Amino acid sequence: METGLAGRSALVSGGSKGMGKGIARALAREGVSVALLARTEHEVLAAAQEIASETGVTVVGVQADVTDTNSLKAAVAHLSGFASFNALNIVVNNAAPPITRADRQIEWTDKEWSAAIDVKTVGALRLIRETIHPQCIIFIFGTPNQTPSVGAAAISWRASYLAAARPDRRYRQLTPSVGLFP
Repeated sequence: METGLAGRSALVSGGSKGMGKGIARALAREGVSVALLARTEHEVLAAAQEIASETGVTVVGVQADVTDTNSLKAAVAHLSGFASFNALNIVVNNAAPPITRADRQIEWTDKEWSAAIDVKTVGALRLIRETIHPQCIIFIFGTPNQTPSVGAAAISWRASYLAAARPDRRYRQLTPSVGLFP
C-alpha cells in the first residue's frame, strides 16, 4: 500500500524503545527520515543506528528531555543541521514517564501527578512550540494505568490544537491497547 509518506520527515519523542521505537521503525520503512528523541543518549543512538541499518533511510538519535526547554531547543538546533530535517512534516508526542506504579492514579501523590503531567502534557506542548511548523501532530496516549493522566494529555492535545491551529495542519490522538507493542 502506498502511504505517500516517502521523502517526508518526522520527529518521535520517546523514540528509543517501546511504542516510540516501533512508530519510528514503521515511518522509516515508509521512507520517512526520522529523528528520535529520548533522555538516554546511548539508547537513542543505538535505536537510530538499528533502524537506519534496517531501512536505509536517514535516522538520527538525539538526547533530549521534554521536561527541559533548553534540552529541546538544543535538539531542534542540532536537527536543523541535517537537510532531511529542515522542515518537519510529522511530530509524534510519545514521551512518557517510566511506569512506577500500577495502582489507580487517584492514589498517587501530588508530586507523582505533577511529574507525569510535566512529561506527557507540558512536555508535548514544549515539543510542539519548539518544532512550531509540523504538518501533522500525533499524540500517543496509553491506558489509564499505563500512562499517567490520560485526561491531562487529552487536554494538551486540545490546547496545542487551539494554540497552533491552521487549516493545513492535522492533529491525531491514538490510544493503543495494552500489549500492542513489545
